Amino acid sequence: MLQRLAELAMRSAEDLCARQLAAQTPAEAAALASALHRMSRTVRQTLLLEARFSRDDRSEAREAEGQARADAAEAAKALHRDRKARVRRAMEEVLCERCETQEEVDDLVLEMDLRLDDHIRAHDFETATFEALIDGLCRSLGLDLLADEDEAEADEDADETGDETPAATHEAAFDAAPAPPPGPHLVQMPDCGWAAAPDSSLGNHGLHGWRFAPLCHEPTRKTRTAPCERQRARLSCRLDLIAPTAQSIRPVRVRSCGFVANQKAAPQPPQTRRKTPIREIRGSLPSPPRPRHPATLLRFNASYLA
Repeated sequence: MLQRLAELAMRSAEDLCARQLAAQTPAEAAALASALHRMSRTVRQTLLLEARFSRDDRSEAREAEGQARADAAEAAKALHRDRKARVRRAMEEVLCERCETQEEVDDLVLEMDLRLDDHIRAHDFETATFEALIDGLCRSLGLDLLADEDEAEADEDADETGDETPAATHEAAFDAAPAPPPGPHLVQMPDCGWAAAPDSSLGNHGLHGWRFAPLCHEPTRKTRTAPCERQRARLSCRLDLIAPTAQSIRPVRVRSCGFVANQKAAPQPPQTRRKTPIREIRGSLPSPPRPRHPATLLRFNASYLA
């Protein structure tokens, strides 16, 4: 718009200039010269205003561009700080898992802080993955993260293999238990061994010297709980047989969580408390103190002198 206005003012100034040159009288020439001066001033002001607006537009554009660059730089710095903080927290967790003491963790964290900026400048920190950054930092600190993970997986596989081996080995050992040696009647124990059964020739003291077999408390193997049930049933039958004489037998706790019948304890007479006579009680009491009244002392002295 200002450019169009400047063009129109310029044409008017040219027309006035031509008319001034063609004027016949001095008064007409002076009037045309004054009009030409005003028109030329209008053209100059229009051009200056247009230049000022253009300059302001360019300044605003530069300011907007600078503000946009500043905002982008601030956003990039904030993203960089956030990413750096996340990497640092992840490294602290890794160091806490790998180290045994807090002093080692503090030393490695201090060394990591010194090397973190160099590691950021040496690598594409903005686009690299967290795994690559953490692995690189661990390698710079002397920790091989991938090797530790491989060892952990190998240990887990070994543990899984080892968990199955003892059960199978124990089952095979239980199935292949040796035959009982010849001699008195024996009872098979849960640990694949043999124990002597109660001797019926001892009479009422059939439990003397015989130890109960420890019961099995592993419900994971169903085949191993069957002997325990048989032992419990056999034990209940034997206790029913010796119930009349059970009062004369005092069981004693043993290390194998069973009981051993001890010898019959000798009966002890009931303890009765003897009543103390009143004379003995009075004789044990201290005698009352002698009176110290002056009249009493005077009578005592008089009787002594007489």
